[in-house]
This record gives sequence, structure tokens and C-alpha cells, in this order.
Amino acid sequence: MSRSNFSDTLKNNGDLRNIFGDDFKKQNKRFHSYVEDIIFLEFMFFSFRKIFGDSPFEYKSIFSMLFGHDEIVFKDITFDSVLLKRVRMLTKGLYPRKAIKILVEKIYFEIPSEWRLYGKDEHDLIVQLVPKYESSRAHIYNEILSNIHLVAHKEKSKKRFVVQKDEDKSVHVPLENGEKSKYIKAKKLFDKRFLEQEHDFPLTQLIYERKRDKKGFEDLNNFNPDRNLYKQMGKEYLDRYEDLQVYKINNRIIEDTHTDFFFKKEVSHVIAPTGAGKGTLTHGLLYGQCKYGKKKILYITADTKQSMQEKEKFEQWGLKVGVIVGDGNIDRYQNDYILNKASMMNHPFEVFHKHFDSVETLSSQCPIKPTLGIDKDTKNPCQNLYLDRRKSRYVCPAYTVCGPHHRFKQLTDADVWIGTPEAFLFSRAPYPWDRYERNYLELGLLWSDLIIMDEVDQIQQRMDQAFLNDLNISADRPETREIDKIFSEYLFNLIPKVVKSSTVDVFVVNYIEKTTTLQQILNYLFGQLFTKQVVIKYVYNKLFTPHSLLQDWYKKHISKDSKEKRFQSVYEKFQMQSAVELMNHSDLWKIAKKLQNVSGNIISEVNLIKEKRKIMNECFKKLDLNPKLDVDETDLERLYVDFELIIFLFLMEHLFKFLRSNYSSFLQRAQFSTKDKNFANNFHFNNLDISKFVPDALTDSFMAYRLKKTGESKKSYSLVAHEYKGVGRSLIRNLPRLLEGVEDCPFPALLILSATSDFGDSSYYGTKISPDWLLENKKQEDLELKITLCPVAEISGAKDPKKAIQESTSKLIRSGFFDEQLKNLKQMHQNEIQALKRKLYEDPEAEDVSLAFERISGEVSPCIGLVVNSYQKAEWVAEVFRQQKFKCKYKVLYTSDARYDGKTIPKEDYHVSKIEVEQLFNEEPEVFIFVRTSLARGFNILAGDNTSRSLLRTIVFYERPHPIPGDFNDVVMSIHSSLSTYEKEIVQSNQRFYDAQRKIQRKAYGELHKLFSSDDSFSNMDEARQNVISTNELVTAIQVSGRGQRGGTSSYLYFLDKKMIPLTSARNSEVLLEDDEGSMVLHWRKALIDNADELTARVNKAWRKALINLDIQYIYEE
Repeated sequence: MSRSNFSDTLKNNGDLRNIFGDDFKKQNKRFHSYVEDIIFLEFMFFSFRKIFGDSPFEYKSIFSMLFGHDEIVFKDITFDSVLLKRVRMLTKGLYPRKAIKILVEKIYFEIPSEWRLYGKDEHDLIVQLVPKYESSRAHIYNEILSNIHLVAHKEKSKKRFVVQKDEDKSVHVPLENGEKSKYIKAKKLFDKRFLEQEHDFPLTQLIYERKRDKKGFEDLNNFNPDRNLYKQMGKEYLDRYEDLQVYKINNRIIEDTHTDFFFKKEVSHVIAPTGAGKGTLTHGLLYGQCKYGKKKILYITADTKQSMQEKEKFEQWGLKVGVIVGDGNIDRYQNDYILNKASMMNHPFEVFHKHFDSVETLSSQCPIKPTLGIDKDTKNPCQNLYLDRRKSRYVCPAYTVCGPHHRFKQLTDADVWIGTPEAFLFSRAPYPWDRYERNYLELGLLWSDLIIMDEVDQIQQRMDQAFLNDLNISADRPETREIDKIFSEYLFNLIPKVVKSSTVDVFVVNYIEKTTTLQQILNYLFGQLFTKQVVIKYVYNKLFTPHSLLQDWYKKHISKDSKEKRFQSVYEKFQMQSAVELMNHSDLWKIAKKLQNVSGNIISEVNLIKEKRKIMNECFKKLDLNPKLDVDETDLERLYVDFELIIFLFLMEHLFKFLRSNYSSFLQRAQFSTKDKNFANNFHFNNLDISKFVPDALTDSFMAYRLKKTGESKKSYSLVAHEYKGVGRSLIRNLPRLLEGVEDCPFPALLILSATSDFGDSSYYGTKISPDWLLENKKQEDLELKITLCPVAEISGAKDPKKAIQESTSKLIRSGFFDEQLKNLKQMHQNEIQALKRKLYEDPEAEDVSLAFERISGEVSPCIGLVVNSYQKAEWVAEVFRQQKFKCKYKVLYTSDARYDGKTIPKEDYHVSKIEVEQLFNEEPEVFIFVRTSLARGFNILAGDNTSRSLLRTIVFYERPHPIPGDFNDVVMSIHSSLSTYEKEIVQSNQRFYDAQRKIQRKAYGELHKLFSSDDSFSNMDEARQNVISTNELVTAIQVSGRGQRGGTSSYLYFLDKKMIPLTSARNSEVLLEDDEGSMVLHWRKALIDNADELTARVNKAWRKALINLDIQYIYEE
């Protein structure tokens, strides 16, 4: 991050550096090299006492200061939260926990007491001493902790602009392919005005002014919207406003009468049924606050398409909007935007005339690229200019007129900053605009008065996923089994660079030795193990850890019924024997070395197998393992090969974690040039700027793995390392005061909205933030939702899913199901038109009836939506329509990334992409086949251009909704949803600080592995897991049904999968029996009927009524 930390303070503070000066070093030569470490440790001890009080404490309690789950580990304890945040900013990430343990247990208390500020009492608790030497250093530590300016921003790297004195120097750019661009004189490349202009970092200056001028969130209530404001926004908005009703909620009790919305506190949570009018409320708030309150608003949307739509809408009201867009996909965003708008234009160039500013916002075209001959793969040339043969980087001075910088310029005078959660989290302001190159979430928090998050439960998912990172480790050439050059560049190519730097630092030398060992282990895995079909079959596309594989091996080959403690003992031996510190001593490391040696020396496969088994038998004895060896050869091969895999995975992971946790120290102590240091940083998994403000992963350091194919090759595999780093969802709750303790300014308010963010049992969607407001719509009072179970086949979990889906489709066609549904939809549309005609005949002057008649007459007839779980399955359905020559006009959702039977799906006339889906009515389809997760939110699939009513009135779900088996995101979010359970257990056990932290970590670690190894079939899950899964899928089904509940339209849902129906229901029975816990639909009924409180029941009253009146209808072929 661009903020200073304790190491920077140490370098810049002379008093701090001199605490252990020459006298100490002369008298204590043994500790000479640990001076900085000792100062860091004393600062941590001092901070703990300052934050939590002067009582003696266990030294491990300082770890809990950095953990981040304060509401659990410090439950009912009074502490200074502002100073705690400052400690995290100064110290988090500088030292791994193991290094601090070694520092405490083997170094610090060996120092003579006259030099130490801290000692131990008779219970080994930390107490403060009065040292003979440098006794005033507690005062220095206090000044550091109390000084907010010491966590101020610093420039990431010193850069210079190309200026007038450089006009005769030649400019060039290093290319991605290793070559250099053309050399062109600066005066020929840049106008004189650019070389002469001064650079004042506009966003840096803007943030300074905003911090000075901002007011508290209470001031927002002076500018909330009313009827007059909605009238200014247009008749359409006024009509919608008249239908809105807002109710206060206190402790989940809804007040009897509706009222006007206002900000009760910093975080306001609004719950609204799908289609109730969240957009109307947020647009009115945004318009009123910006126009009359001159407030600045940060608006976080679901996708870039929505961001651009909202941008153009806000600009029509005279507001200025800046869009935050990540650089990675900006070309695709611009292309999608132009294609979407072009479909509504008479002439292709009309889109540039009418929407030039939006097209320019999504521009990635750099003006100097063609002039210098820069290839398209070279990123950010504007910040990587070099003059003549100099090694320093320079910055392009023409950024104010550059296409890619247009969107940054918009931010400087905007009323609204808008973008996706990923854009705010991952993108940084470039150097010409912000001296500190801060990420946009931090800039936005300092700039804004109000943050708005629509569909907050979906944003919560993505916040969590932002702290789940992947690294691909692959065999580049299967025939040689060498680790590919891409992974090598992360770390292994650093070795010669460091050696050339002529460093003699022992730590750096040891670090290099361990990188070499890691490379050897990975080469062994890809060369000896991931070539064997028995291994590939075992782990291919399966989520696993060394722990989960060892547990599986233990149950298969030693004891299925063994007590957990016995396995835990074996696991702890593996952990201890794999320790990097024992690399040259432990039995496990020695066994691995022997296996590597024999693999390199023995050519005969038969002899190699014998020798390997002999070595592993030796390992069994040393680890006190007694596997069952009297089995057939197939099982024996699995026993040995799996065990060999487990050994090398344990060693690999320990090395990997050691290298990563000590990486910062390595970079500081190795002698790198600036260029090499940037290159070295590629080894990190994605490390977000905001991560110091995010609580750690509940499992402590955690990685899981998956073996996947690399491209189309049958022989080439990639090992994907998944890393779990933090609980991203906590950002939402803490967002307004995220920078408290490190920034001194008023903080923004946060408004979060969703239809489904109050489902507490859901691991994806339950935000656990108490609702403050209920938003309802008078037009939805008579809204009808009808659910019918049509058990056609067992589709989810079918051995041949293609056959199951295609036979079900054929049955629906032959039975006349589609014909009947289409006939009913067309008749319903005609009946609506005729009813309005009669009303007009009775009262020709009724303006509202006349407008409704005009709107509905302009609608196309409603269509059937067919919902499947993947793009390939959508093609399976379409294939049946073609083969059986089904006479209906159908469209299929399409993406260029989708594959059919392993091949890319070419786009056909019947395809519709996501950017075209909101114009689907122009095609007048009768059936629309789409993927459940792709259109569940954020799309208004309407029946016409001038209507708010839905095109999809009948929606048919082929499969019972279900999660992706072994999905890393799913299992991590499942344990996040258990935080409140962990909190209760910690309170009951009366544990705090590090004891509480370790209990949480052990519990979460066990839960994760339980989820890895659990049966994926719904009926075999325990009830708690069934509740989580069924609630997740209920929310998705509610959101999909919301596509059919626009403008007050009723919706009809059909579920075809037999697994939606309880097994105990009699065949062909139309009565739903209530005693089958394996039925997802019964869990839905429990969630919305049996266990629902007033708020849950009222928000989901249409679904609640539909589940009470659930029908079962059997399909019979004609």
C-alpha cells in the first residue's frame, strides 16, 4: 500500500534508530543484527498495553491485534479501536507469526534486563520494566502510535515527467516481447505546451480539498428527495414515486405506517421485494443529494454495463459522472457498449455522435503507441518512458488529452463516481493524477459523502472472492516435465539476479536455497506423479489440500473408523516433519530426497517401483504408520503412489508458505534495481491495497489446490493454487469508518439495498446487517406468483445429463406443454388489452387508462423462459428444438467463452448475447433459453421499449438449483456465514485474545476440510448444510423469478426436476408430503413459512403464498 509502515518510521526517525545504539551493539554483539526486530517487538508490546490496558498479558496476545476479528476475540473487552487500526496499518504483514515467536522465545529475553523495556512475571506474562539504558523509549513508542501523520501516504516510486529540458532526448518504451520501441525525440513526440506545463496531480489536490470541506452523514438528511424533486425528474419517476411506500424497521419489527426515508445512522440497510422500486429510491436520493446538497456519491454497481447505463441517465439530469473501469477488460467493455448501442441506431456511426463521451470513457487507445511502434500487449507505456540510455522511468506529459486518461479527467469534477466492486478494489489512479497512486476504494472513501450499493448481497459475494486468489503452476512442455517459464518468472529467475547483486546476506542465501528446493519438488510432482493416470484420476479437477488427501489415505489404508485424535496425531507428525527449518534433518525431507535420487538414477520402471516402495516402507516405520499391505496390486499401487504424492505436497506447501511469508524481508535485504524489484513482485498472489483493513482468513494461512488441464492437450496439466487471504465481506459493514485512525476527516454514510440480503442462513447472500427500512410498491399488492412442480425426470445428478435434459425437452414438446403455455400467454396478453379497451369505452377521459392501453398495446406477447445451469445445456435444449422441428421462435443466451462438447460454440442466428438481452423484445421470441446465474440479477427483460412490464411471464427451471461441486468460493463463503456461530462458541468458552483466535482458526480449518470431503448430493448432507445450500438456491430462484415480476406482472414458475419433489410423495400424487428432509422445496417452505418472522414473510409474501399453494402437475405425452 502507499502508506508508511513501521519500517519506514524506523528509517526516518533518528530517535527510534538510536534506541539500541553503539553501546548496546558493543555490549551485546550476539544481538547486533536483531536491533530492528527488537524495536518492532517492543513497539508491539507497548501498543498492546496502550490499547488494552496495563495488566500483564501473554505475548501471543499481540497476534490477535492483527487478526482483525475484533468483535469475536475482544468480545466484551474495552479497547481503543482507533489506535488498534493504526497498529495494523503500521505493522501488519511485516513479520510472520513464526518469526515473532522465535524473536520472543529465543532472542528478546536473552538480552540483559537492564536493556529491556519488558520482562516476564512468575506466570510468564509480559510486564513493563524500567530499563537502565534508553529508559525514555516508551515515550518514543507512544509518539509513534499517537501520530496519525506517521501512517501518511508516500509515493510508490519516484517518477519524473518528460519536460522542456528533455526535448532533445530520445524517448523509447521497453516492449512486452523484450525488444524496445522506436527512439523519437521528445520535441517531435510531444507538443511544446505539454513539455512546458506544470503538473499538480489533480486527484491528489481534489482529495485534499474534499477532506477539508466534507460534513458528517447527518447533513444528508437536509437533502432527501420528496415529491417535488421526483416531479423534476420526469413524469415516469413521479408515477413510480407515488407507488413507493417506505416503512421503518426497529429490531426486525416493521412500523405500521409508511413514512419518508431518512438516514438514521451511518449504515442504512433497505430491504425490498424484487421489482419494488429500489432504483427509483436510489435515483431520487442521488439526484437530490448531488443537485441541492452538492454532495459527492460513490455508487457501486453489479457490472460495467449498468455503470454506463446509469452514467448516461444521471447526465440527462445535469449531473457529472466519472466511471471507474479496470484496465484489464476495457477494450471488451467498449466493444460491448458500442454493439449494444448500435442495435438501437439507424446508422452505425450514430452511436459515436450520440454517445461519444461514454465511448471515450471506455477508450484504451494510447496516442503515442503507433508513433513509437509499441505492440498492443505492452501496458501503460505512458508511465514507462525512458530517455536516451537512462535507467530511470519517465511519465508522459500529454495525459490530459489521452484517450485512456479521459475517464480519470472526468473524476476530477464529477458528482458521482460509479463502478463495480472489482474496479474500486483492483484499480489505482495513475501517477499523473494521484501522486500516491491510491486504489479507488480508498480515494472514494475520502472523496464521498454517501456510498450506495445496490444488490449488496451480490456485492458481498464479490468482496469475499476478491480475497481468494489463484496462481497457476504448470508443466510447459509435457515431454520434459519442466515447470513453465511463466511460473519461473515469479520467483526462480530472481536467483541469478540476486547472485549478481553480490549480496552476502545469510538470510538471502538461505532463501535462494529454498527456492531451488521448491523448484525441484515441483519438477518432481510434474515429472514423476502428474504423469501417472492413477494420480490424475484421483485428483483431477478436485479441490484438495495435503491434509484432505492424507485423511482420505488414512481412512482407506489404515482405519476407516479410527478416532479423530489418532489421525490428528499423524497429521501433526507430517506438519512437524515438513517444517522448512528441518529441511536437512527430518525423516520426511530425507525420504523425499531418496525418492528424488532413485528417480534420477534408475531407468527400469519395475526396479524404480520396487526401490520407491522400499523407501516408503521405511517412512511408514519412522512415522509409526501400519497401512494394510495385503491387498491386490491395484490397491497397493494406489497406496504407495498416493502416499508419495502426499509427501511432496506437504513439503511443497511448507516451502511455498515460508517463501511467501518471508518475501517482504527478502525484497528488502536482496540488492535489486528498481526494475528487478517490480519484476520480483510478480511472485505475490494478488495483494490488494486495502488488505490491511480486512480481517485475516478464518483459517489462518490457507491454500487449496486443483489439477486442471492446460489448453486442449491431454498430457499437459496445471496445478492451480487457491489462496484464502481474508474475509472481504467485512468491508461492507466497516466501509464508512474503514480509514478511521489513519485519516482525519468526516466519513461517508453507506446505503445498501437488496431484495435478498436478509437471508441469514445463506452463505452467499445473508449480510448479517440488520435491516432499517422496508420498501414496498403498491402495484405489487395484487402480484401473483404461481409455482408448479412438474416431475419430468431426475435431471440434477443424472449419470447422462445431456440425455436427461434432451429427453425431458422432447417430452415437453410431445405432450403439448409448450404449445399450451404459449397459448395461455398470448390469451393473457389479449385479455389485458381487451380489459383496458372496456375501461376506455366506459371512461374515454381516463388518462391513466389511456396511457396503460397505449403501453400494453405496444408490448410484444410474453414468452417462456427456459432456465438451465450452463451454456452447453442451453445448446442441448436448442438442439432438440431443431431436431424435432419445433414450430416456435426461440432464442438462446450466448457467450463467446462457452464450449459445446469441448469445442467453442459458434454464434448462430438464434443466439442472443448478454449485451443484447434487454432488446430481446425486438426479436419477438416465444421461447428464450438462458443460464440461471447469468441473468439472475441486473437485467430488465421487458416486453417493449416504453413499458416496465416483463417479457418473461412463464419461467421453467430444468434442474434443481445446486452449487458447483468442490467450488472453492462456495466452501469459503460457507465458513464466513458461520461467523456468528463461532462468536457464540467463543463467548460460551470464555476465551479471548490469542486463545479465541486459535479456536476460531482450528474450527474453520476443520469445517473447510469437512466441506471438501462431504458428499455433494443434497440428500446426504447434514441438516445444517442443507439449510445453507437450499437458502442459497432459494435466493437465486427468487432473483430469477424477479425477471418475470417487472411492472407488477404476475409470474408462473415450473420446476421439471424430480429431485425437487420429496421421495416419499407417492407416484403421480398431487399431494406434497412433509417428512422428507432430502427435499429442497421443503427447506424453502420452512425458510419462508414455518421459520419466517414478520419481516421475512412480508418481503417474500408472493413466494410465501406460492409455496403454501404449491401444485404438482405430471406431464403425459399425447
